[in-house]
Amino acid sequence: DSYDVAVGDAFGSLSVPWHLATVEVAEELARALRPEGIYLVNVIDGGERRLVRAETATLAEVFANVAVIAPPPGASSGPANHVLVASAAPLALTPDDIPPEDGVVLTGEDVDAFVAGARALTDDFAPADQLLTRR
Repeated sequence: DSYDVAVGDAFGSLSVPWHLATVEVAEELARALRPEGIYLVNVIDGGERRLVRAETATLAEVFANVAVIAPPPGASSGPANHVLVASAAPLALTPDDIPPEDGVVLTGEDVDAFVAGARALTDDFAPADQLLTRR
């Protein structure tokens, strides 16, 4: 069996189950998806956005196409939701799809810039709670 969509939305307050945020899990999900299927991940992060950047880098190791839906410019630097969209197929998502006051869509080179310097999470390296900025 294969799926059109898989959704990852697992966290408790400001704690993240690291074992669901690794390359190995993303590989398992990619195998479960149809070729045009998408994986959506809700990630909470704030401040320097170290966790969401690492999770984005993780998905980029596995999926050919990754987009980030982030809070709007000028939003609080506190914890906020980010939605990561990943697929082997091209994504029909552009920066114009969301009004600027509601959020920002990062695709292509903007995603590359967003993850610059972030390390992908693996079963052997997944300091999710340490990456999560706490206030």
